[in-house]
Amino acid sequence: MPTDTEFVWGAIGTTETCTIVGFMEQSSVAGIMYNGSLSIFYLLRIRYGWSAHKIERLAEQWLHIVPITFGISTMVAGLPLKLYNSGIFDCWIAPYPQGCKQSWQINEDDFHDDGTADFTICERGDNASLYQFAFDLIPKWLSIILATVNMVLIYFKVAEQESKSHSKSFNAVAAATAAAAAANNPEANATEYEEQKRTRKTPSMSTKLAVQSYLFVGAMYITYTPVIITRITEVVKGSVYYEMLLTISIAIPMQGFWNAFVYIRPRWIRERQETNSGCFTAMIHVFQKQTNDFDETNDTQEMSQPQQKEPQQFDENRSEPAGYHEENDALFIDQEMPSH
Repeated sequence: MPTDTEFVWGAIGTTETCTIVGFMEQSSVAGIMYNGSLSIFYLLRIRYGWSAHKIERLAEQWLHIVPITFGISTMVAGLPLKLYNSGIFDCWIAPYPQGCKQSWQINEDDFHDDGTADFTICERGDNASLYQFAFDLIPKWLSIILATVNMVLIYFKVAEQESKSHSKSFNAVAAATAAAAAANNPEANATEYEEQKRTRKTPSMSTKLAVQSYLFVGAMYITYTPVIITRITEVVKGSVYYEMLLTISIAIPMQGFWNAFVYIRPRWIRERQETNSGCFTAMIHVFQKQTNDFDETNDTQEMSQPQQKEPQQFDENRSEPAGYHEENDALFIDQEMPSH
């Protein structure tokens, strides 16, 4: 933060250091756009049944190219435009000096007859408030909305398949119950009753998917809702409130925590169910297993020699590779949740 920044205690930086920080901070837009790409991957994989090979061949490169290209382009564009300045609590896209009037805010009536004015013209970061929306807020919120829509579409697809599966299962159980009753077999009737009761108590696949989707998308809403409210307030009223800035300074660094929570949660639930452990104990076990798996993977890679792999054979009449089984699909409801 530049030393001449007002209302900031301990500011010891320069314009150059602030520019470097703002340049790096702008890269966050690519991370959120990657969440949108991730939701597209799940949509193609789960709802439309694309194989991993088909996604890699037709879509994967674009899922990487779009966020990376946009992120780097806006990061670099901010340098000649001199957009990276002190925003009071951070260095990012902001006008300088604070309180200056940007070009889009100036009217001819604002000047006196002699050409002078009662306001300060921005020395750096002219029209920064507009660039905030174009370079950051609009792309981020489009990605968040895209992820929301894709999660809803995936949920309805899973719920539809689950409904069909339950219908077949119910008919099978009903037939078995009728056969047991006809044979006057009380033990078989009791077994079928217990199976129905267990099925009713077990959370459905669509329920698990819905909860995980809410958390996946909700983490982004929690992080960026205060930001968009603050920026809109700044554009409309020309000022921001301390409470809003404080909320942003807490919400944005918490993004990593929420991503980790969404990532760990399915494993934590499985650990509690399998070991009947308490909340805290199960979490420790999950982290220990993660660490052990990481160490074992590194040891295996160091000891193994490169081997020539045979090319994967695909059945052209199927959307999945030969030998594919639905239960092996990387559904994120029971698997680890990748984070950006």
